[in-house]
Amino acid sequence: MKRPLKFIEIVIAIVALNVISYQLFTRFDFTEGNIYTLSKSSKNIAKDLSTEVNVKLFLSDNLPAQFVKTKQDIEDYLAEYVALSGGKIKVETINPLKDDEDEKMAQVLGIPPLQLQVIEKDQRQTVKAYMGLAVLKNDPEKEADENNPFAQLEKYEVIPMLTDLRSFEYDFSAALKKVSSLEEKTIGFLSGHGEHEVISNQPSFTKPEPRQDYALRDVLEKNYTVMDVTLGDAANLEEIDTLVVAGPTEAIPDSEVGQIEEFVTSGGNAIFLIDQIEIKEGIMAAKMTETFENLLAPWGVVVEKALVKDATNTNASFSQGFFSFSLPYPYWVRVRNLNKENSITSQLESFILPWVSPLRVEEKEDVTVEVLAETSGRYGLEQAEVMVPKQLEEGQELAEGEEMEMVLQDNPMNLDPQQQSFNIPRNTKEPLPLVVQAQKKDDAGKVIILGDSDFITRGYAGQFTGNVLFFLNAIDVFTLGEDLVSIRSKGVTDRPIAELSEAQKNSMRWLNILLIPILVIAFGLTRRMMRNARKRSV
Repeated sequence: MKRPLKFIEIVIAIVALNVISYQLFTRFDFTEGNIYTLSKSSKNIAKDLSTEVNVKLFLSDNLPAQFVKTKQDIEDYLAEYVALSGGKIKVETINPLKDDEDEKMAQVLGIPPLQLQVIEKDQRQTVKAYMGLAVLKNDPEKEADENNPFAQLEKYEVIPMLTDLRSFEYDFSAALKKVSSLEEKTIGFLSGHGEHEVISNQPSFTKPEPRQDYALRDVLEKNYTVMDVTLGDAANLEEIDTLVVAGPTEAIPDSEVGQIEEFVTSGGNAIFLIDQIEIKEGIMAAKMTETFENLLAPWGVVVEKALVKDATNTNASFSQGFFSFSLPYPYWVRVRNLNKENSITSQLESFILPWVSPLRVEEKEDVTVEVLAETSGRYGLEQAEVMVPKQLEEGQELAEGEEMEMVLQDNPMNLDPQQQSFNIPRNTKEPLPLVVQAQKKDDAGKVIILGDSDFITRGYAGQFTGNVLFFLNAIDVFTLGEDLVSIRSKGVTDRPIAELSEAQKNSMRWLNILLIPILVIAFGLTRRMMRNARKRSV
């Protein structure tokens, strides 16, 4: 009789435990970066919603098995947002395949049908399905209309595909923030001086797309209005929240520089990506004609006429005839020496700056400069200008005791990746600043200055994820504040092998050679000592 009673007690205990755990649900996230846990910023965005927001979740019932977990994760995420919002987020799940009107609504909002692969009865088939959502904000002053579901709609944002949830938290939190905000933020890209163009990341079949373009318009337009800015007498910078000056090649007149300085003084922020070295065909380089000193002088920062070659670098791929090769390239600097106190760089691990010029900071009483990124301790500089003896005129001779006059001369630089040596010093020294943030005491706005404009062009942005993250972090912090930065960087990891000195490399080499023999000898001696001890004890 005791065994049936024990069995019943166990069943009751299990049922009670399940009921209690359902009521007191909690989840432990041991992943690096807590990628399955909402960040503090997301929680604050949900809690601080000023108005009611409707979420229409378009999910089909016929999802293939590989997307069932994705569906559950989406529903779990949204449930957490709903709980945090105190009921201000309303979620409605819709299966567009069951109703033609619902499917038409999904298409009007910009949520496309997906063609998903499924294997049934040993055959590969394609099924039509929907996995997307829309975040909508209604205008209470507009009247509802049964025949028009969008009659009261004021704003909306869409996440068209939810097949990959790695960016879901950022995209959804950004959509909540954008829909609930009272004003639209605007990013302006300066034009008219040979700057990089900002284009869509969708391929164009009507015209060629140069690799030097910034294919970031679609990404930026998720959160901002993006516009080109041409300065002049009729220019109106009041519409801009953050101004980007992306690699000008022609002089910027003092009158326009004055407009930019006034814009920063009145509370606008600016990002200056300034090149001083031009990379030419054949991987040769020379200094640019324009210095842009008038643009940077108010903040006491100078972009040097030199290129950094750093022991901490990444591989670069080059083509030669029919062959292509990849090898470590010191002129593509892997920036790992980052300011962990600044929100722009605090959660980044590294990014790549190809052919970057160092900065020189001249102290000014009314300017505060914060270094965001530096070189490593082992670097060299390839100068675009060198001091050489002045050429004497024909028949001219130096007087006794007279020294040869030295003059500055342009120095064309050979950046061939197959050089025998890049002459990087072995000894460490004080790092040089590569990215700085500056602010004048009387200014309400800030500026970021970087001696490279190519690092987020189409050719590099696709290779190096950290480059785009750094740029978007700077845009977000300057324009929206720090809310979204911590969300975007979750789960992004970069684990390059740490730089080792020659002494450390030799130590590791000899350790690998000698360690195993030493362990074998130690094991043998231990066994022998144990055997001898047993013999003596007998």
